[in-house]
Amino acid sequence: MQLQKPEKQRRHRSAEERAQVLAEYRASGKTQKQFCLDRGIALPTLTLWLGKSRREPTASRLIEVAMPNGAAQAPMEVLLPECGIIVRLGVGVPANWVGQVIRALRCGD
Repeated sequence: MQLQKPEKQRRHRSAEERAQVLAEYRASGKTQKQFCLDRGIALPTLTLWLGKSRREPTASRLIEVAMPNGAAQAPMEVLLPECGIIVRLGVGVPANWVGQVIRALRCGD
């Protein structure tokens, strides 16, 4: 009688899910191995995702920033020093629009 290993099911994650997992890994302070053990992710999978994320253009990645209370009521500036650009934003500008403007201003492209 032979014992059979249970088949592992592959879980396909969307780009958004992969980005979320990478953000959680980077914020965790854990080693890749420990993070993968804790999350049930194969180490080669995390390594592949990290490699791909490093090859992506950095200008197109946006990082969500928590704003202090009341900050949404004040104008703001986004500085892009690598290309000498300052984007001034008025009160109530939608966040997705800001992201589109910054991606359109890609530095070094």
